[in-house]
Amino acid sequence: MPPSELEQRIEEFLGELRRENASRHTVRNYARDLRDFAAYFTPPGEPPPAPADFDTLAIREWLGSLYDRGLAPVSIRRKLAAVRSFFR
Repeated sequence: MPPSELEQRIEEFLGELRRENASRHTVRNYARDLRDFAAYFTPPGEPPPAPADFDTLAIREWLGSLYDRGLAPVSIRRKLAAVRSFFR
């Protein structure tokens, strides 16, 4: 199955980070954070939603799930930074 639009856009974004000489650790962490973000919104056996399908309410729901999982605030901030950068 070919990559979804969201998966393609994530890979393009990570490529941009590499071209801008972002640290290897930043690229690795953003890759994991963005893939986890996409997985949260992807029903089993279905493709992830298109980037245009996300809105503020969806992102707030995802943030709430991170708090519910008991993640440290610093981890949540990093994940949110990755998502914000991706959607700019």
